[in-house]
Amino acid sequence: MFSLTRKINRIVCFCLLFSLSFPLLGASKRVEAAQSDAPVQVSGIVQTGKADLQVEGRLVPKRFANLAMSSSGIVEGVLVQEGDWVDSGQLLMRQGGGDHLLAEIADAEMELLMARQGLQALYTNAELVRALAERELAQARKESDKAEYHLGKLKETAPQLSIDQAYANMVLAGNAVDRARDVLARTEKQLSNRNNPILQFISRRQVKLLLTSLERNITIAQKRYENSIRKYQDLLAPVDEIELATAEADLAYAQARLTDAQHKYTTLVDGPEPEEVAAAQMRVTVAEANLSAVKKGMQELELLAPFAGTVVDVSVKSGEWVELGQPVMVLAVMSEWIVETIDLTEIQVPEIRLGQGVKVIPEALPDLTLTGKVESISEISTINKGDVTYTARITLIETEPRLRWGMTVAVIFDD
Repeated sequence: MFSLTRKINRIVCFCLLFSLSFPLLGASKRVEAAQSDAPVQVSGIVQTGKADLQVEGRLVPKRFANLAMSSSGIVEGVLVQEGDWVDSGQLLMRQGGGDHLLAEIADAEMELLMARQGLQALYTNAELVRALAERELAQARKESDKAEYHLGKLKETAPQLSIDQAYANMVLAGNAVDRARDVLARTEKQLSNRNNPILQFISRRQVKLLLTSLERNITIAQKRYENSIRKYQDLLAPVDEIELATAEADLAYAQARLTDAQHKYTTLVDGPEPEEVAAAQMRVTVAEANLSAVKKGMQELELLAPFAGTVVDVSVKSGEWVELGQPVMVLAVMSEWIVETIDLTEIQVPEIRLGQGVKVIPEALPDLTLTGKVESISEISTINKGDVTYTARITLIETEPRLRWGMTVAVIFDD
């Protein structure tokens, strides 16, 4: 309707200009033919303004999608209906045949869980094994030091001062034995004399306890004497070959254990064995790939919302067969609108620019004027009813609940 009005206006303007051209041409000839000394005053037409460019357009959502299934099959369930608002990622439609895939997904998830736990266990067990190896290393070092000390003591020659001291201790211990025996002998002699007045003051039991105590003193002194003799003899005696060989063997064994413990600890400092880690990581990778493949198979049977919006069209029902790529549903964001021009000609398109202000009046709502701005201008033309036209996309800054997809609107470009 707007296109027809524009064409009629152009024809009327052309006729007016043509009718005005004749008097102007005559006046021009008279001016050229006139010969007068008086000045000639020429009046011109003053342009007071330029009308805004107006074209026709249609409303489309700023964001919409024609949704299709990723595989051919029978629709098992349509979970939404026209007019429903859906969230991004929400399940909209499902094809049949997915029960066995659900079981495979569960198995694949379990395998992936076990693979990840196995990899984690390598590092956890490595910490425990490293701690045990460190403890074993400390114990081996202690045993080696002990064996080395014992061997050194065996090979060590006793100093003369120690020998002299041991000899003096032996003599003193022998003298102590002699004194204890003398005390016992004298006491027995005194107590055997019935005329000894002391017997009047002590009982036989007390006499027996006294003699027993003196005998015990002799036994203790005798043991000390024997120990001192043995120690003195040990200092003088040469090293026992068998004992020395045993000590050397013990030291060699302790040092071998220490070397083995050091090597074991060194290999565990950097964590688990690289080969074991590589194998565990490969298991995780394979499990992840298997789970991804099974989920992809399941996704081919499901239609998910690519973004949040309103379901504006559902073209299939449960039980129907759909082909791969066949559009089954339209999803759009109905709160943001774009106007696409229909009849913007090649003569008009140079007059508009990106970001230019626009007024939009819906044909069905003539009392409503919305504002917008030019978002893009197509580089390629199309032929519309014999005219070369271009499509300009205008983003509406305002919105209105009464707007509907496909409405015809008048687009008025601001100067």
